[in-house]
Amino acid sequence: MVIALAIGIGGDVSATESLTAWRETFLVAEQSLRDGATVDLAALRPYPLYPYLRYEELTRRLPELPAVEVREFLRDHADSPLAVRLRDAWLRQLAADRRWDDYLQDFTPTRNAELDCWQRQALLETGQGDAALRDFAALWLRGVSLPNACDPIIAAWRARGEPLPERLWQRFALAMNGNNPRLAQALRPAMPATDQTLADAWLSIAGNPALILDAGRFDPNDPRAASILSDGLERWGQRNALDAAAALADSVRRKGQTPLVVLLTDGKANIDRAGAPGRARAFDDALLAARGLGGAGYAALAIDSSTVASGADTPTRKIADAMKARYLRLPFVDAARLSQAVRAAAIGA
Repeated sequence: MVIALAIGIGGDVSATESLTAWRETFLVAEQSLRDGATVDLAALRPYPLYPYLRYEELTRRLPELPAVEVREFLRDHADSPLAVRLRDAWLRQLAADRRWDDYLQDFTPTRNAELDCWQRQALLETGQGDAALRDFAALWLRGVSLPNACDPIIAAWRARGEPLPERLWQRFALAMNGNNPRLAQALRPAMPATDQTLADAWLSIAGNPALILDAGRFDPNDPRAASILSDGLERWGQRNALDAAAALADSVRRKGQTPLVVLLTDGKANIDRAGAPGRARAFDDALLAARGLGGAGYAALAIDSSTVASGADTPTRKIADAMKARYLRLPFVDAARLSQAVRAAAIGA
């Protein structure tokens, strides 16, 4: 059944009455489309909201592959968000039906990896292999998994000897820095044996950041080691900043240099060393680590960013005392004042 719409507007009506009639007809059409009815929208074409109804109607009919009507909508409403949404849905329908010639005709450049890979697959399927793989490395080099639509492109890319070992390591590093060890582990088997060893070291350190202290795990002269150490130190700092600071300070001291430990905190630690929530236990763990730093004799500066009143009993003051650190209160800390404070402390270290 096709629902034909009629707008009851006489010759002597006010603008308000006319608008009301258009609106009522629009609502009838909208509800009919939602109910799955076929609606003749011709009467509503002059109405400003007509494109929304047309979008809904075309979206529902995409499995029928109404290419001419879809392209007409994309042309007539090119600057509308509706056109973007319809093109996205249309391309997905074409890919599902493997209508690759139509896909290439209606595809526009996008940052959507799935749509991009379907365009590349369309090129492969139409005998344009070189174009399909052009600049694919840029799409592949990311720290997240690619959608399944990219699998045929990856297979064709591998058949040409890609990815090269340096690309594999680049993506592995992106995955690790993006906290995506699952992707990193999936990349590892394709690496050369020497790179696998370094990858294993990074994966181990991600699980237990304290392993950065194990000098035998990797060659410190390898230029890639700096990324591993930086990532491990950041992970350790997220778990226990004071333990990480102590380890780094010790490493600096063993090189014959003078470390300065700077702690910036509001004194509201709420995760303990085991990763469990709880302010009391977290503070006790922080205090224990601070005593270790104090006992080692490192020059230290504790900056209190809390906005509550200062005093001898504040958490940061107690941690500063345990560290034997200079205490500085900066409740409204900014980069300039922080830099000035650290420079002053370094001069006195």
